[in-house]
Amino acid sequence: MLSRRSPNRLQAAGLLALCMGCIPLFGCDPLEEEEKVDANARPSLDINPGSISFEAYSTDGLQTRTLSLQNHGTDQLVLSNLQIIASTGAFTIVEGVNEAGQVEVTPRSQQWITIAWDPSTGDGTGALQMNTNDPLKPGVEVELSALVQTQVVDPDEPVTGDKVDVYLLLDVAYNYSCYHPELDRFIDDIIDELYATFGDVAVGFGVYDDYRVSGWATVNGPYEMRHAISTNHDSVKAAADRLRMEFGGSDEGSAYEAIFQAVWGAGYDQDCDGAFDLTTDIQPWHTHEDDAFAGAVPGLDNEFPAEGSRRGVGWREGATHIVIYSVDNIIRDTAMGSELPAGSCGAPATVDTVARALAVTDTRLLGINVYEWQGSDPRPQQQLEALAVATESYIDSNDDGLFDDPAVLAAGWNWPQMSTVMHAVEDLMRTAN
Repeated sequence: MLSRRSPNRLQAAGLLALCMGCIPLFGCDPLEEEEKVDANARPSLDINPGSISFEAYSTDGLQTRTLSLQNHGTDQLVLSNLQIIASTGAFTIVEGVNEAGQVEVTPRSQQWITIAWDPSTGDGTGALQMNTNDPLKPGVEVELSALVQTQVVDPDEPVTGDKVDVYLLLDVAYNYSCYHPELDRFIDDIIDELYATFGDVAVGFGVYDDYRVSGWATVNGPYEMRHAISTNHDSVKAAADRLRMEFGGSDEGSAYEAIFQAVWGAGYDQDCDGAFDLTTDIQPWHTHEDDAFAGAVPGLDNEFPAEGSRRGVGWREGATHIVIYSVDNIIRDTAMGSELPAGSCGAPATVDTVARALAVTDTRLLGINVYEWQGSDPRPQQQLEALAVATESYIDSNDDGLFDDPAVLAAGWNWPQMSTVMHAVEDLMRTAN
């Protein structure tokens, strides 16, 4: 359901760069082995999503959607002659095509293109067509559809019966002069309140500290799943009962990485050795040849049963997907002067890669700022608001009937009231595309 008036933003698109090793082929006949290599050395295209739908009011301005183009093959993928054939409406390609009118995707990597629709031109139907050098998919078509909304959405319309998945991400390494108050109560209360408020809800949660580089993290790594998306209230609550907060290392935290893994689930191999190290690495959600370990490490989906099958944390099809994350200091970001680990497979997440991953998966964010010194240091709040804008995560925080406020809650050092959190979740459900 769309907001009555949402800001006009160009959605960022999704990018995922993964590291793959080469596996030599050995045999007795060199000519036979050469034939094997040539047969396997081809591009392999995977497009997500397979169709694109738009909905907006005629006055909402240009609307955008992101199309992910993955190359699972071992040779360069080239997409050419990209064109939009529309019977009605006005669709355009606004980002992702080079000057030659092509998209080039290196082996085991991903690129993206952004499609726009102008709702002032009316309803639309059409298709994006392209040629590829994938011998199994020489021609590809992605269906496009667009619908102009004609009725104003009531900002108070109940959504508590709608299908929603909520994943909680908590920074469990505090950097304060004293202990952060009532973490145990907050996680218990928010889980109970989510199940009590929404009739068709699934909840999961994970924790993060920072990357395991000397002096950065002392409690946890960059991300750890504690429970996948589930409708089992008791199971999620039991996992939360074991949650504790401890003193951390550096001021920065790896919130970008935690969010990226929760929605994309590609894993992270810090030293790029192809083996999972419990102290530094992150398992992928599902084992795949294009994950950070080249398919050599079991996925988290083997360990954590989930209600759904979508990448990241087992999101359910047809549900609004929301990540609620907390920060207690600045997020590790080169724009803030922070360093990032070097030499990893699965590059460290940035605000751009998070925005792109959320654009492809259509996930919304709700940030909670519990930084002790937020009154004198605005940096964490600025980061949270910038990420909300980049991911089109808006709520009506000032009760003016417009969903145009970045989805960030800040109540000083304290956790926000549960009613405030639930209202924010409802707003994100109303404004989700």
